[in-house]
Amino acid sequence: MLSKEYLGEPEVEISDLLLTLGNLLGSQPVLMKNIYLAYLKQEPTFVHKPMVGSALQFIFDYDRRIIEITRLDQTGTLTFQQFQRYIALIDLLFSKIYPVGSVVELDESLLSEDVRGMFSNSEIGLLVTIHGRRLINEEEKTYVDYVGTIWPFGILEDVEPLFFNNFLLKRVVSEGMSNEVEEKYAETVLRKQLLDQGAQSSFYTKEARVTEGGLVVGEN
Repeated sequence: MLSKEYLGEPEVEISDLLLTLGNLLGSQPVLMKNIYLAYLKQEPTFVHKPMVGSALQFIFDYDRRIIEITRLDQTGTLTFQQFQRYIALIDLLFSKIYPVGSVVELDESLLSEDVRGMFSNSEIGLLVTIHGRRLINEEEKTYVDYVGTIWPFGILEDVEPLFFNNFLLKRVVSEGMSNEVEEKYAETVLRKQLLDQGAQSSFYTKEARVTEGGLVVGEN
């Protein structure tokens, strides 16, 4: 899991701060999304002051490409690439894996004009039906969280399926069927096997920025 080897160079101590923060963000996905969104928007800082508990501060240095994290009297520094790998691991370990057949709404503010245009005839929002989960690219050891189609149309001959990450989810409208079989598959195959293989979400392996035109993704 989280190790010096996983984060890569330059070597970083796996401190109590990183371990505690990982559990905190894993249990608060909205907070994790807001932190990463601040990074994508190239904001200089992000400060979280909970009603109960300690304040958390991120300082983003885009010239030096490092992030300074402070909580209580603990401080840690990660490079941008290490930060992306850190968030990717939290996402893989903790994020909910929605069942096939779930209908979700995508966050319009993060979508490109081309993708938004696919929903131009929709009057009910950017709704997508999930057909597949965590599709892995064996060669690159990366995966995409979901593949889906525009709800309520499903698979159409002239419309490409949509591949999207947890980060693009705005809300879950309706969850698909789930039972012990589905839950075991999600945890042992879609989570544990990817973890054992060292796979990482393709979303966090690439440079990305949020602009007025939506999310722009490129190569690291």
